[in-house]
Amino acid sequence: MSEEPNVFFDLGTLCLENHRSSEAIKHFQRALELASGIATAPEDWRSARDSKCLSGIGVAYGHLQQYEESWRYQELAHQRCRFNPHPLIQLAVLSARKNEPVSVRTFLAEAIPLMKDSPYFPDVKPLKTYLLTAPELEKYRGVVIYLLHRHGKVSQRAYELLMRLWQEGRLNRLETSFDVDAETAFTRQAPGGMPSEGFGDVFLGGLAGPKEEGLEVIRYGQLGFPARVPLQRPQALRITINRQPAQDEEGQVALHLFARQWPMKVVATLVNVRPEDFLVEGASSGVIEVPKDGDSEPLVFVLVPQSPGPKTVRVRFEQDNTFVTTARIHTEVIERAQAEPGQAMVEAAPAIEPRGLPPNFTLYIERDAERTYSISVCTGDSDPGVPAWRVGELTFEQEGSPGLYMRTRFEELDATVTSGVAAARYADAVERLGNNLYQKLFIRGGLDSFYWEQMYPRSKQRAGGAEAWSAPTVQIVSDEPYIPWELLRPYRDTGQGIEVDPLFFCERFALARWLDVQHSASSLDLFKVALVVPPSNLGFVQEEVDAFERMQREGRMKVERIESKEALDTFLTRGGAHVVHFACHGRFEQEQPGRSLVMLGSHTSLRPDDVTGKYLAFGRSRPLVFLNACDTARQSFGLTGLEGWAETFVRTAGVGGFIGSTWQATDELACRFAISFYELLSKGLPLGEAMRRARMAIKSSGDATYLSYALYANPRARVRRAAV
Repeated sequence: MSEEPNVFFDLGTLCLENHRSSEAIKHFQRALELASGIATAPEDWRSARDSKCLSGIGVAYGHLQQYEESWRYQELAHQRCRFNPHPLIQLAVLSARKNEPVSVRTFLAEAIPLMKDSPYFPDVKPLKTYLLTAPELEKYRGVVIYLLHRHGKVSQRAYELLMRLWQEGRLNRLETSFDVDAETAFTRQAPGGMPSEGFGDVFLGGLAGPKEEGLEVIRYGQLGFPARVPLQRPQALRITINRQPAQDEEGQVALHLFARQWPMKVVATLVNVRPEDFLVEGASSGVIEVPKDGDSEPLVFVLVPQSPGPKTVRVRFEQDNTFVTTARIHTEVIERAQAEPGQAMVEAAPAIEPRGLPPNFTLYIERDAERTYSISVCTGDSDPGVPAWRVGELTFEQEGSPGLYMRTRFEELDATVTSGVAAARYADAVERLGNNLYQKLFIRGGLDSFYWEQMYPRSKQRAGGAEAWSAPTVQIVSDEPYIPWELLRPYRDTGQGIEVDPLFFCERFALARWLDVQHSASSLDLFKVALVVPPSNLGFVQEEVDAFERMQREGRMKVERIESKEALDTFLTRGGAHVVHFACHGRFEQEQPGRSLVMLGSHTSLRPDDVTGKYLAFGRSRPLVFLNACDTARQSFGLTGLEGWAETFVRTAGVGGFIGSTWQATDELACRFAISFYELLSKGLPLGEAMRRARMAIKSSGDATYLSYALYANPRARVRRAAV
């Protein structure tokens, strides 16, 4: 193996030590280029070398006080090798410069466990010395000392000495702690002046904002209900959350919860129990307290069967104002006097990933009857023990509505995209459609006052007059397939006239949808990309390809190019990608949504019905799937329920996120949108906010392509910063 990359890396390191930062950047870049050309080198060696070079470039930019570039390269270094502690420590230092204590603690907590003697990063002692002396981390020194001790990097004796010296130094300088909760933690001391046992939990829980920290735990919801129940006889639905799974899995659902404090509080709510099926005696919602080392006490709902036949009872689970899952209990009401033995079958969601902060607003759109949907809302800052509250309902009177209504509107939009209608006329048509949707969905549905009293003021507070403001997050959890929530354009009568919101719903909020059966991923990787680019007449596809190849040359991702149906089938059975990106043509089939397609050449295509059986293997890595093709976000009811690309990828394949277009998109703007989205995501923006800003980047007079994209994901999900 050639040592030439190591020579340039050493030269870059030497230049850094001698404060020749510009020269250091050139040497590290040259080392990066040479290392990429050694095809026979082990993958671990290449990823470690790339990460070191990228981190060195980041340090050099930091010395030049170009902190944004420094941040970017440190993030790239971490993405390239997640076992390198150096970029995480540098990100902590940069966060300290920006006075962001939450980020400082997060990066340090991830970096310090990675500090170990290894063939690739053999410098534990210099790192430890740097952490204990770096001036940027001075007021965070207590965090550093505690984490070093917790992960075995300093002895108990050294820990006590370092902590005492740090505390004395703070007092001598009359220095206050950077966080009130941290100060409280330090004053909870055992005799002798050192923190008591349990100090670590208080320290870590308080420092970083209690809502963001915690540990993912799996508990098992046991939903006890008979398989057959007699008419008019009250029946108990008994729900417990257990530490261990039961041997009989018939009535069980796995719950991936987030332990921030014990006992955990989980809200269970009966969803839209129809009076013609069951009457509910007593409350339809309750809180289950889950202990750390045992099973919960039971929560009991009493249901009185009202009519014979197969029935489904839905139970929604929430924790910390965040949707966890919906379980479906399938039972049968019979006319016999006694219930028959046996457990009702419980249909539950696949496993979910841990979550951070809840969305600012969660809207549940849940089917009540054939054409009626209830609307419930939950705010991220409400009491975690209070379930979402019902604010209204949507009733679609017309047969085939709203599918027929929206299909007609989408066809009109498609026609305007291809016919070259004047810009002002097109913009007016889109705004009118947005106003109509708001009137029919929010005003008639009962959400109008909630929007203007809570959602709109929150967005105004967050904007603060800045162009690059971060919007509040909105998650719409729905089993309704037709409505383009992104297009809503609110308005109201103020008494002095009609006030129209200058922004569409997806412009004002970091908006994401999700289906009602599983939760989306809270984090994602952005390194291994499967790029599906079959032959087509789309003029700007090559620009998309060029952008991915540029990011690959920069060491930001590894791209596998797929150009045929055969190659795609092979990938679907193998998987392993973090992102699956399609750049091609698409077509939606309203009557048979499972037969919708994306074109993979002049005579081949992929349909939702094709993604089944062994072709679901790609979903095991929970990738983000981006179908940058027309009409790929639309859904409809098929043979046994919802069908379409979102249903196939999200519910069936279990991906972490999905992006598609609701109507025809302009080729050039679709390309620009995708490039902007990935750039923003790689800079650390959450999915929902990256989506919103990518829309704004392509917003142009007379073209509504920026409104056509729909995101199915956790809006707060970010590119992962820690090894999984």
